Amino acid sequence: MSGFQKISAPISPISIRHNFIEELNKINDHLLLLVYGDSISLPRPRECITHSDVYPELVRDALESSEPGLRVTVMNRSQGGATVSSLYDSYCRDRAYLNRSEPCVLVIQCGIVDCAPRPVPMSVRKKIAQLPVYLRWLIAKFLHIARPFLLRAGIHWRATQKDEFEALLLAWIKSVPENFTKVYVINIAPTIPETDAHSPGLADSILDFNAAIRRAATISGATYIDVFESLSLQPEGIREYIHLKDGHHITRRGHALYAELLVSMVLPLTRR
Repeated sequence: MSGFQKISAPISPISIRHNFIEELNKINDHLLLLVYGDSISLPRPRECITHSDVYPELVRDALESSEPGLRVTVMNRSQGGATVSSLYDSYCRDRAYLNRSEPCVLVIQCGIVDCAPRPVPMSVRKKIAQLPVYLRWLIAKFLHIARPFLLRAGIHWRATQKDEFEALLLAWIKSVPENFTKVYVINIAPTIPETDAHSPGLADSILDFNAAIRRAATISGATYIDVFESLSLQPEGIREYIHLKDGHHITRRGHALYAELLVSMVLPLTRR
């Protein structure tokens, strides 16, 4: 036994891990990037938008590259087809899992699902979804063809009325704990003329809901990120940034622009 010192008690793996994390926390700053958005904030493999291409991941990469030692955790809770109501509900359920002592940036991106005029109400859409495949296809085909005529005739519904949307968004922002570093609200991107022609009233609805988003952000003290204006001012036009197939999802360049706008706002908060 010469040369060896007897250890009186075993070292717990848990205590080793605890001490390691404590030391790590002394060295590295941490930031939680919490994102609640619709499908715009998600990958779209069919359009070659991968997980690493979406703007939340680009923001993380840019922040960690700009600030050595900063560790950013992305919690992307976005959902396809999400309204402000469904996203707020998700946030309320998630709050129990958030560490209130950890610096956190909350990004809210929504509105296009709420504001888009539709030829049938959501309740009818749900019933159509329960029909046999062939009937669903026939109805979808008819509605696609008849959509511009129905909307121009004033036959339209929205998932959320503008006043309700603004009230929900304002309530959401006001419910965020004060210890969150910052809340950022991204408005709705512009659409292309072809999409507005097929869905008459969409462009005007986007303007109305963006005004509601701006009001909610101003009243609550959240930071308003105007992607609508930024995209509209691009010298090459919005077609490089908006998918031409549907007129509202964003391309890789669109994600890069969203990330650039967010990084310019968030980066000063991380300076030590």
